[in-house]
Amino acid sequence: MWRVLLGVCLLVVVIAAYFYVFDRERLEQHLNGTPLTLSPITTEVYKWRDGSGNWHITGVPPETGTQYETLRYDSDQNILPLAPTSE
Repeated sequence: MWRVLLGVCLLVVVIAAYFYVFDRERLEQHLNGTPLTLSPITTEVYKWRDGSGNWHITGVPPETGTQYETLRYDSDQNILPLAPTSE
């Protein structure tokens, strides 16, 4: 059983390597929108404060008339803060 699984994995690697070397554009089309995307994906979010002072961050802009900030993040960019270090 493990030999069949190993053979299938090897076949997938060989096919992916072929497309990566000889037909990269076609490979990018197949992988677009998946975690395996070769080029970074940009995500756009909207940040605003409501009448009560609470912050909101969503994927859709707020109602018309509400001031908001548009934030853009690339999938290859780390947006988490660094962990504190002990001295």
